[in-house]
Amino acid sequence: MLSEEEKLCVCDLAEILEMKIPAISQHLRKMKDARVVISEREGTVIFYYLNPAMSEVLGPIFTALNENVFV
Repeated sequence: MLSEEEKLCVCDLAEILEMKIPAISQHLRKMKDARVVISEREGTVIFYYLNPAMSEVLGPIFTALNENVFV
């Protein structure tokens, strides 16, 4: 979803994925620690987006997923 949207907040991801906010937050923290995502605060809301520096690594993975290579 982050590859398709410019940025999303935890509440957006929780609603879309039908998961609880704490679970989404844990996943995002791990992805942030791995520098896959970057966070940005706007007022009281923290938005997450993919780290542009990771596009070379993530691009082929997203392409393969969209082509159902792993199915």
